[in-house]
Amino acid sequence: DRLTARGGLRLTVGEESIVETPNAALINPRTERYQAVTWSTGIAAQVTDTVTVRVGAATGFRAPTASELALDFTSVLGGQTLGNADLKPESNLGFELGTTWIGTDTWLDVVLFRNTINDRIRTVPLGGGVSQWNNSDDDSVVEGIEVGVTYDVASAVGWHRWRCDLRLDGAYN
Repeated sequence: DRLTARGGLRLTVGEESIVETPNAALINPRTERYQAVTWSTGIAAQVTDTVTVRVGAATGFRAPTASELALDFTSVLGGQTLGNADLKPESNLGFELGTTWIGTDTWLDVVLFRNTINDRIRTVPLGGGVSQWNNSDDDSVVEGIEVGVTYDVASAVGWHRWRCDLRLDGAYN
């Protein structure tokens, strides 16, 4: 009763379409299909009655939008963004290590995380005010710490029939 293991798989299947649009003659109608399998796993251990530690790993997926795949958009200021039919979906691998402490009136959660995103979709300038959606050649790494604390003000002052929480969350990456 002090150890929890979890795991899961998800199959994502879909399609993105861009259709002919009045007053947008440069849009190329098209449909792109995509699919991906992602997974997650983790374990949490209740070390004491008030402290739990956990570790987890997971993958993620984001398909390009129809605009990123096929849009040819000219802004009011004259800049132009081009779609890219050769875009690959983004994928990521993330890890976390965290702990939770539960006191009488206080709850504290701290987690360290690292997320590596492959094929991140972004715009790249081509020159002359024109940019195009492309996949990044390098991995994007996001790592940091998240902290959350909740203080039960009502319980602390003896109002046990009421609920009044003071909550503070923060992250640095």
